[in-house]
Amino acid sequence: MHQPTVRKTLVIIGGDFHYPPYEFLDKYGEPSGFNVDLSRAISEVTDLDIHIKLGLWKDMRDALHNGKIDLLQGVSYSTQRARSVSFSEPYSSVEYAIFTRENSGAVTTLEEMNGRSVIVESGGAMYDLIRSEYPHITVISAYNHENALRKLASGAGDFALVSKVAGQYMIRKAKLEGIRAMGTPISLERYCYATVHHPELLPEINRGLEILKNNGTYQRLCDKWLSEPQLGLSTAEVIKYGSLVVAPLFTLFVLSVLWSKMLHRKVEERTEELQREIQEHLKVQKELETKQKLIVHSDRMTTLGIMASGIAHEVNNPNGMTLMNIPILQDSYNDALEVLDDCYETHGDFLLGGLPYSRMRDEIPQMLGDMLSGAKHIKNIVRDLKAFSRKGDPEDMEIQDVNRLAMASTRLVRSMIKKSTRRFTVALAPDLPPVMASAQRIQQVIVNLLLNACQALENTEQGITLSTHYDAECEAVVLLVSDGGIGIPHEHMDKITNPFFTTKRERGGTGLGLSVSTSILKEHCGALEFKSVPGMGTTVTMSIPSATDSAAPTSPQNTHEKTL
Repeated sequence: MHQPTVRKTLVIIGGDFHYPPYEFLDKYGEPSGFNVDLSRAISEVTDLDIHIKLGLWKDMRDALHNGKIDLLQGVSYSTQRARSVSFSEPYSSVEYAIFTRENSGAVTTLEEMNGRSVIVESGGAMYDLIRSEYPHITVISAYNHENALRKLASGAGDFALVSKVAGQYMIRKAKLEGIRAMGTPISLERYCYATVHHPELLPEINRGLEILKNNGTYQRLCDKWLSEPQLGLSTAEVIKYGSLVVAPLFTLFVLSVLWSKMLHRKVEERTEELQREIQEHLKVQKELETKQKLIVHSDRMTTLGIMASGIAHEVNNPNGMTLMNIPILQDSYNDALEVLDDCYETHGDFLLGGLPYSRMRDEIPQMLGDMLSGAKHIKNIVRDLKAFSRKGDPEDMEIQDVNRLAMASTRLVRSMIKKSTRRFTVALAPDLPPVMASAQRIQQVIVNLLLNACQALENTEQGITLSTHYDAECEAVVLLVSDGGIGIPHEHMDKITNPFFTTKRERGGTGLGLSVSTSILKEHCGALEFKSVPGMGTTVTMSIPSATDSAAPTSPQNTHEKTL
């Protein structure tokens, strides 16, 4: 006789999408980690049908309070949080440690950080603790623990405060150099499941945790994710294997010394001759290397343009179907709404798409609206990307609107701008005279200037301004990109447009951006000018002659400004 099927309660549990080894998205984009496996194991031994949803930790905390998720895993317990959030029994203890650069001074307590700056995950336990109890510590926000460690390694802040296990795991995986954990952990946090709107779920969660601890599953998960492999050799083994290695090496060393003495005389005889030949070929070699790098860079940019154009075309077709079908789905849902409401009033709540209809009734129109808005945004990006990827030759000059080229360039690097600053301002003067230009090549210059400005910023509070105006005296249209970043050292000002000169080589810089941009402006009879104060920022001025014999300048009162 078959046992009746028990209908499980659907529960959506949120977590951090990048907090290994506790929770993260693996290389296939699927939730993984200790917390994820533990939640899935609870689902198997209880009447809860648990679905995992990972995202930015700050967004997940907001989703918990807004009711978009039912539970949040990996939440540190505190009496302050317990006033507004219900917690399960603790299932893990997490040590938080101070991480610092190897050449920095040592501290062992939070009190010793007064007057210093510390990088912490925004919305995390340490973020709440420092903001509420240590007002004299400057907090630098990071969107996850790895971001905090990367900022520390790059020179931002004095310290980082992250989970010791997760921090050491990320340092190994990301191969971050020059940073280390200091001394004894400063805080021991108890990880729990937390809820705001569904405290009735916690007894079942606690029951599942008790079952997993009794049947050994919990310990197996700890061994899988939280235990480090023990490596080491006994003293006898070290001596044994060391002798096997050292003896041959010593013999080789003796032989190499004898052999090197025999060769030394011959090497000296050839040295002077080779030095003369090297000096003769050095200049030619440098010229060939410069030309080769330019060819490789040009070929990569051409290939990238072809790939971008092809990808844009492939994206445009399915996105067009989405734009066409979503309005039909919206109309269809509106037509069916009356029938669904009658069913709800007659028979009570029911599942729609795996979730209660009372919840989905208002969420489906919002989902469809968000999808339509996103599809329109994709359409605009694809349009700009296709235009930017077209080959722009110097002879392909047409009448162009600099304001339109500036906004198209801004859309192409919008994600980089949003990541770099919260203070991006655009001030475009109306009624600018047109210019004779290649749209793709001028966009290439503007994109390069915006990316350089983003890379110059040290934090998101520093701003970037993009503006245009007409210079009546020079009869030129002028575009300015100003940033409040680190500035350019005086000794570099005369070199920044030289090919292959870069201060960002460790971050992948080639030193070709400003060199190519300067060449493009010369083709347009224009110019690039740089003004910079170290520590205060840089302003780059791009000027192109107008395509009209006379054009009235625009007064500052008519300038249109907006902040993105």
